[in-house]
Formats: sequence, C-alpha cells, structure tokens
Amino acid sequence: MKNSLKNILAIIILTAIFIVNYVPYHGQMPQHVDSWIVISNADFVLDEQELKFIEPFSYTYSSYPPGSHLSLAVITSITGLNMLFLAQLLPGIFFVMLGMLLYLVSKELFKNDIASLCVMAFTFLSLSNITMLGPFYLVPFIWGMLLSLLFFYFILKNKWKTAFLIFIAIALTHRTSMVFALLALGLYLVLNRENWKKLKYLLIIAITSLIIFFASGGAKLFYSMMQNLFVFEKSEPYISFRMSLGLIIIFLIGLGFYLILTREKKASSFLIPLFSLMALNAFIYWNWQGFFIVYRRLFPLTFMFSSFFVGYAVYSISIFINKILPKKIRKYNLALIILLIIFVPMAVNANIESRKNNNIHVTNDENILFSKFGEIYPGEYLATDHLEAFSLPYYNLKPVQLSPAHGTTQGYFNQLSPCYMNRIPECFAGFLYKYNFTYVYTGTKINTSYFKPVLKYNGKEIYEIQKEEFKEHMKKEFNVTINTAD
Repeated sequence: MKNSLKNILAIIILTAIFIVNYVPYHGQMPQHVDSWIVISNADFVLDEQELKFIEPFSYTYSSYPPGSHLSLAVITSITGLNMLFLAQLLPGIFFVMLGMLLYLVSKELFKNDIASLCVMAFTFLSLSNITMLGPFYLVPFIWGMLLSLLFFYFILKNKWKTAFLIFIAIALTHRTSMVFALLALGLYLVLNRENWKKLKYLLIIAITSLIIFFASGGAKLFYSMMQNLFVFEKSEPYISFRMSLGLIIIFLIGLGFYLILTREKKASSFLIPLFSLMALNAFIYWNWQGFFIVYRRLFPLTFMFSSFFVGYAVYSISIFINKILPKKIRKYNLALIILLIIFVPMAVNANIESRKNNNIHVTNDENILFSKFGEIYPGEYLATDHLEAFSLPYYNLKPVQLSPAHGTTQGYFNQLSPCYMNRIPECFAGFLYKYNFTYVYTGTKINTSYFKPVLKYNGKEIYEIQKEEFKEHMKKEFNVTINTAD
C-alpha cells in the first residue's frame, strides 16, 4: 500500500473515531457522577491554586490522585474553554489519542504499518460503562489508559528514562493504571529470558510505585482492598464480552491471539501473557464476583487490548485474500479495505450500544438554574439528589448529601435519600427544619404553602422552606407540634 493511501486511510480512521465518540456528547451535560467530581476538583484547582480539594460538606480531602483534575485545569487555563464544553469535546479527543497510541505500540510490536493501522481502526472496541468507567467519561482512568500505552511504547523502544518519567505520571494520575502498568512490565520482563538483565528496572519502578502509593494516601485504600479480596459482595458489572462484542468479533480476537502467538515473537511475549491474565480475571469476576483482581476499572483495558488481536486478525485475513487476487488490483489492497468496511461498523455498533445506559445527573436546564442560584447565593447549601450533589461545587454551592459509595462520609444520606425516592414534601421540609438548612431542589414541582419558589427556569424550581408555615401545617394536618429547640 502506497504511503499516500496509508495516510488517507489513517485520516479516515481517526476522523471516524472522533465523530463516533464526540457526537453522543455534543450539546450534552457531563455524564455520570465521576465526571462531575473531576470537574469540581479541577475548578477548585483554578480558583484556589492548590491541589488538595476539600469536599465542601464533610470537609475531608478528596481521595482522587491529583493528575487528572490538574490536567483538566491546565487545559482549561490554556485554552480558555468552559469545562462543560471540554466534557463534550474531550471523549472524542481521548479516543483519537488512544487510537494513535495503539498504532504506535502496534508498530513497535509488529513492525508493520498496515497491521498497526488495522489495530487503530478497532480503537472503537475500547468499551466501558457506568460500572467500569473508561474512555467514555471524564475520569482519571482515561488518563491512566493513555499514559499506560505511552509507557509501554517507551518500554518497547528501550527508552527507560522516559518510561520511568511516564510511570511517575501514571502513579500521580490513577492508582489502578499504575498497578496495571507495573503488572504488564513485570510479565514482560520476567517471562522473557532475554529481558532478565533488565529486571533492575522492574525493581526500581516497583519501589517508586510503592512510595508514591503510600505517600498519596494509599495506606487506607490498600487496607480496604485487602478486605475486599476475601469478600464476595461486589456488584456485577453490566457488561460482557459476548453480549458487547458479538461472536464475530470474539472469533477475530481468538484468531488474532493464535496468529500473534505463532507468528509474532515480540508481540506475543508482551500481549499474550497480559491479555490472558486479564481474560482470566474477567472470567473469575463475572462467574464468582471474586477475588483475583477485584477492581472493575481494569476491565476496559481488556476491551482495549482486544483491538490488537482483532486488528491483527483482519490484517492477516487481508494478506491471505490478497495472495489469490489478480496482481493488478493486489497493489491497492482492496481486500483490506473491504474487510475494514465489513468489520469496523461492528466495532462502532458495540461502542455505541455500550453507552445506552449512561446517566446524565444534571440537565441543561438544571445547569442554568444552578448557575443562576450560585451567582445569587454563593457558598449556600442546597439539598439535591445525592448524585446530582457532586456537581454543586462547580456552581459555587455546597451539597447537603453525597453518595457514600463515592468515598465520602455518609452525612445525611440515610435521612435525605428516602425523601428523593418518595418525593414527599413533608419529608424534605422535616429534614430542612431539623438541620437548619434552607434551600432544596427536588426535580419536581412542590405545591405547598410551606415551600416558596425562589428561582425558576423552564419549569425547574429551587425552593426555600417557610419554617413557621411548616410548623402550622404539621400541627393542623397531623396534630404534630414541632419545638423550636429541634
């Protein structure tokens, strides 16, 4: 294939990658609560010029490593773009970067431009969902994925000093990716005799990872992980290879696995042990919910690595077909083009389908409502749904409750969450009265005398409790007397 044709094909692939992973976010608010956590942290970095984000309700420090929200803050500062717009734009850019890195790593493994282009064409297979957050979301894990591939690239090129610096960046950005990168390096060095003389690098990087891990507050996390290793109570991920990829893609993964194992020495020494370990992890987790590598964020990496095997399989099939085609059309590599036209849409479909259950906790209307409220009542507490509450620091507001599943103290979660589940006005009013909060947003209309709308936008309203009216209501309707001392 001529260079001009390869360049055209690369541009088409990267353009398709960007479009497929940008269009679903265009005009949308950030998806999932973890994206809002990163945005709030990054906004704090810009406003306060410090990295240790203090959660504004519990006054505890965020457990997120600083690398991801610092990166977002830097991008925002340099470009001047609104973070909410970046949340729409960056998933597409992240996927393009992911595709380019898959190409670079493949080129080091296969020493073949066409095979590497094929791997890049299946970047779409880097799937994730709301229980295994990955490149669809503005979360630390995507930075970890990108940096891990860059780490592998420099390892394969034997540029150890640069690889070491990249590893430090991984450790400061996403702890799970640090464990994955260390695991990949260990397997690559230990299982290949010719690499044994380089084991000193593994020791240096392992010691560095431990220092950074514990220095960044990892001791508490390590203790909780050790407990989870022997507890079979983890929720099942809402994703599976068979349902997500389909039998044809799974067949191509198997074929690529076999062909790489038998034909590509360097690639097989790196890809096969690592992918096998991740596949075993997936099998154990999905069947028994235990205890090999328990953290779900490693699963999108298994999908990402499937790109290597599918891409190589498609490349190998095209070579086989090309050999039986007439010489006049062989030079145009039509077999490869046709195979990509057949199989890449399957990967695109898997990419799109895996996002159907995405959650948007703050709508465009709520964004405008919260922005206006934050301008009028800066620093005020606002009672909202426990997941929606993570967006409030971005609007210069303080949440009243936060989800305990996201590493925060429970606070008023157990008392206020039932109010949102049942949408009972007396429940909200009783909570606000008891704890001396004033404002609430329920997402629904409240038509009572003891709640007064203080701000409206397009049918959405924030209410202020009228405490004296509520006392009178409770006495009249339920014969309950509320003491002021409460």
